Amino acid sequence: MTYGHIIYESHLAMLSCSVMTHSRENVFYFLVVASTLVRLSHAHSWIACTDYLEENGEYWKPDFCRAFPRHASKFAKKLKFGADTGYNYQPGPNSLACKTEFSDIIGGTAVYTDDYPYAVYYPGQKVVLAHPTKNHVADERCTNKFIPDNLNVIYAVQTANADRLTLSEFVITEHQVADLGVSPVGNNADTVTYPKPGFQNAPKFCENTDKALATYSMTLPNLAPGTYTFLWLWEFNKQSFYTSCWDAKVVNSKVKRDELLKLRDQTDAEPVNVHEDKGKTVQPIEGSDGKPPVTGAWSQWGPWGTCSKTCDGGERRRVRFCDNPRPQNGGSLCSGDNEDEERCSENQCPIGANALKVEFVSEWGGGRNGFIRIPSEETTKDWIIYVTLPCVPNINFWHCTDVTTEEDKRQGMRKLKQDQKWMYVGKFDIGFTMTYSQSLCGENGIRAEDIKVRYQEIRRTQE
Repeated sequence: MTYGHIIYESHLAMLSCSVMTHSRENVFYFLVVASTLVRLSHAHSWIACTDYLEENGEYWKPDFCRAFPRHASKFAKKLKFGADTGYNYQPGPNSLACKTEFSDIIGGTAVYTDDYPYAVYYPGQKVVLAHPTKNHVADERCTNKFIPDNLNVIYAVQTANADRLTLSEFVITEHQVADLGVSPVGNNADTVTYPKPGFQNAPKFCENTDKALATYSMTLPNLAPGTYTFLWLWEFNKQSFYTSCWDAKVVNSKVKRDELLKLRDQTDAEPVNVHEDKGKTVQPIEGSDGKPPVTGAWSQWGPWGTCSKTCDGGERRRVRFCDNPRPQNGGSLCSGDNEDEERCSENQCPIGANALKVEFVSEWGGGRNGFIRIPSEETTKDWIIYVTLPCVPNINFWHCTDVTTEEDKRQGMRKLKQDQKWMYVGKFDIGFTMTYSQSLCGENGIRAEDIKVRYQEIRRTQE
């Protein structure tokens, strides 16, 4: 029996037991999770870096990535972390395990380049992997407690034998090299404490739910020297698997690994644990060839990018590079962020009288996640928000108090109150998750423009 088959059967058994033996609260949790057991059109991610220099890192720093997955120069560019390029891959059991093959030439570019090299590992090395969150983190401060994370496992096969393997052939027990755990989710879970095991280890997730940095770490087992293809297997919903593949040269010692890194002018430093070593930077290490280390320094900031919105307040970003000079001979990397951002387009968007806009941050066949931004951030006012839905979905709101009558709920209407309790903790929007069936809401589901929202302003008496 393959490891994948064991996973399928054990998860089905756990679901059955939870419904039969647990409390009403856990039955509710099961129903919430079960409502997402469909293929999500936006439920995806991928490994973006295969040798990152910050464990439990907070922000993506391209200069901290020493190695990349297959065809990253095409699909996972350093300066476009988390951008959707079609790199996510959801194979079936009999599909090829990897999205691309080692020998593929894509857009005139080989699988690895000088700017996007393959990994070099040694047995016992702590390897940090980096990936974008793509909205798939359960954090009750900005999403909810029920976003699933069911499996995170790494497999490895010698590259010469890997390319034509199907998923069911690749993910067998003898190929497994690391189990990365799963993140805590559900009613009783602590979803706001980091670091976490599993996919959702993203300390700054709520600052950018789509493109926040998340990291895993693993200790490489005692593999024989050679070239290996590694496969990351992530199970988001039950039996909904995603993979990323990369290749690495495994050598017999750290000394040999360091020699190969120096030929690339890369640092041979070990990853810093940001959670445990606050303020510590990667330290310079004398090169084995006797050359003194060169400590990296930042270049000037580049120009500001385009604002993410044309009105109602957006963000724009600029970047700089650790190349003035770049670190060499084991020299330390630059300290600080390579990315800067500021607010822009603060002018209010034209809208109808007392109307508010609805924005979706993720969509799938049977549901939506999104938010409603309130009219202003004044803490001297309360807001009553009236929501009219085109059908009657299951919907949960947060950052507000739901004061809807049962009769209004049956008519697809909601009345929400956001008052000083939320204002004083900096919650200036109302988030929601909805699920629905096509029989109730139509084959195309619910569009943001189909949800009508208006507000009533109530000024509080000043004390």
